[in-house]
Amino acid sequence: MTGTGRLGVFASSLADVRLDVDTAVSRAAGHGFTACLFGSVFDVSPTLDHGEIAARRDAAAAQGVEVAVGSVNLHPFRAGQDDRLLAAGDGDALAGLGRMVEAAALLPGRDLLVIIGRIEDRYDRLTPWPEQLDLAARLLRRLGPVLRDHGLRLALKTHEEITATEVARLIDAAGADVACASLDPVNLLVNLQDPVTAAGALLPAVGQVVLDDAVLALAGGVGTRLLCPVGEGVVDWPGVVAAVAAAAPTYWVELHRGQFTVAPFDPGWHAHHPDLTLAEYTAVVRAMVRCTASLLPARLAALRAHQARPTQRLAATTTAARSLLFPQCRKDHHHA
Repeated sequence: MTGTGRLGVFASSLADVRLDVDTAVSRAAGHGFTACLFGSVFDVSPTLDHGEIAARRDAAAAQGVEVAVGSVNLHPFRAGQDDRLLAAGDGDALAGLGRMVEAAALLPGRDLLVIIGRIEDRYDRLTPWPEQLDLAARLLRRLGPVLRDHGLRLALKTHEEITATEVARLIDAAGADVACASLDPVNLLVNLQDPVTAAGALLPAVGQVVLDDAVLALAGGVGTRLLCPVGEGVVDWPGVVAAVAAAAPTYWVELHRGQFTVAPFDPGWHAHHPDLTLAEYTAVVRAMVRCTASLLPARLAALRAHQARPTQRLAATTTAARSLLFPQCRKDHHHA
């Protein structure tokens, strides 16, 4: 093995329609996953009923699956408007967050995957992105005591709107006992960050790694991220796994759905990415150019057609992930 004993899957990646908790857990078990991750504990129990959460936890454990959850979107402007938090906190969103954390602590996972915003937030002209990040850091610090009380951390995802560098700053601001990194390489590509370089820069704070892959197709000066099974895209997955091995993160299969483009030759785009180094920019743009040159028209057309059905790549991604993470198992099977 490579330092991990668990390969889990996002519940949202098990079907192209929303599954209830019991169905998702059964399907995860059928695919051989040992953990199934839901968006938040509200998905397990909309009312945060402790008895309901414990019952679903125990039923899943009987099938060999851990129920894991993330957190609601912690963008400082959205958390206060979340109806679920307001209901849980009797009109007080911060109290609702505390009750959400308390309920999530009933489940075995200690790291709650969280996103800080959406891609449009980065380009908001009313409130500059750095100011939004400052507010996010303040919110993380306010949640610190309740997280510590329950032995939980927030796993900050390298989502489309946020770079690995910015995630590292938020972890520094919140404290390593409150926050860690959820490294999502296909999202780093949207910000022209090299996944292996980012993985090394985030150590030792990497608590999770999200498995998916993509090609980058360049046309008219614009790059398009087209998702594909792990091992068929531009992410150097052996390099990423080797870079984070010492951190022994949990690995999650997530079949992304977002359709994103990047403008590598637009000075305006660069103005929104002041931390991007020339070395990383050059490496990813080079990979984009090479990838585009190697894509045959039929392959490109097939990739575009498959974007609307992410679960079509579940089997291939799962097989590649197991081969990547558990090479000894592959060798044993080969010699059997």
